[in-house]
Amino acid sequence: MSIYSANTDITTTPMDGGDSNPLITPPKDLNYYRAELTGLWRKTVEDIIATGRVFSQAKDESNSGRI
Repeated sequence: MSIYSANTDITTTPMDGGDSNPLITPPKDLNYYRAELTGLWRKTVEDIIATGRVFSQAKDESNSGRI
């Protein structure tokens, strides 16, 4: 039976002896964040419009006595 400590430190050393660490994500530039936010905003707007349509349909159905 093995016992593992939760306080075990994990360190990495590059195989080539350099300072690069493959576990570190390189910094992203402003264009990356612009593209990400634009995509998310577009999706959010589409979801808000779709939500409004569902509410409108539900209102119409309830007013007609079908719900």
